[in-house]
Amino acid sequence: MSKALIVALAVAGALLIGPGAANTASDLSCNGTFTGTYNNVTVPANGHCTLDNVRVLGNVTVKTNAQLLLEALSGDSTVKGNVSANSCQEVNLEATGAGFRVVVGGDLTIVGCTGGFDGARGNSSAVPPSMVIGGNVKCDNNDDDCAFDYNAVGKSLDCSGNFGCTLQSDAVGNDVTVKNNDGAGGSIFNGAFAGNLTCSGNTPPAFATNTTVAGNRTGEGCV
Repeated sequence: MSKALIVALAVAGALLIGPGAANTASDLSCNGTFTGTYNNVTVPANGHCTLDNVRVLGNVTVKTNAQLLLEALSGDSTVKGNVSANSCQEVNLEATGAGFRVVVGGDLTIVGCTGGFDGARGNSSAVPPSMVIGGNVKCDNNDDDCAFDYNAVGKSLDCSGNFGCTLQSDAVGNDVTVKNNDGAGGSIFNGAFAGNLTCSGNTPPAFATNTTVAGNRTGEGCV
């Protein structure tokens, strides 16, 4: 694992641990814009939720046809557990401004969503990265593109079965899989992957430019 990724994950741990106070936070059903500290957050079916400058001690779950924007405009936003969406409208994590970060301790899963772009975007000049996901990332079978820009991902990243997949300047601690994206194909730029890179079944064929892979590279223009 690269030094940059180790530093990023150490920052994630520090942000997620926070003060040693007892957990007195409540659960949140999010339809609107919220800040503060919560236990678990659920975006109800057809809801539109924006979380900014939040600390989530559990998980964030996005229900059918719901929309989530998890951002860091006015302060760091952290989720100790997982962010998961199935059959949603769209899910976006944004930390593109100066000074603040989005940190997810667990997995990010976006599957079968029907709206616009899904994914996570960090700040291109942030050191350490402003977008950190400690677990696995899965963005599969969505109607539109999945995009991950300037992310530090602790485990694996799977971006398959979407209209398209774009990976820009991501550091990933394990395998990266880009398969069966039909429409815009797969585009990988300036990546650093500690595991394998696998590309197959993309239309047009996927390609990788200026990308360093510690494991095996297989398929299409990813070799």
